Amino acid sequence: MVVEVNSGVPGTRVTRARGTEACGNHATFVEMLAGCDAVICGGIGDGAAVSLAANGIRALVSPSSVGRPIDDALQEWIDGRLVTSDARVCLCSH
Repeated sequence: MVVEVNSGVPGTRVTRARGTEACGNHATFVEMLAGCDAVICGGIGDGAAVSLAANGIRALVSPSSVGRPIDDALQEWIDGRLVTSDARVCLCSH
């Protein structure tokens, strides 16, 4: 889910996806997030984090967001309360 945020207000939402066979193919991850400034995720491998950063996309790793509604994590980010981690742990086990 990509959510456009302007002046702290969530706006347009678009669902984007990539194929399940794309695991480990960081180029498809970057393509899927084209135009985004940041991604909130429960975990991310080092390769994906480096690929995103090289394309100007911040990986906001928030393990506490896993299994929670997207809107909760989004609002925490907007409010400056999203708890993040510098840990680089790939959750797909490839």
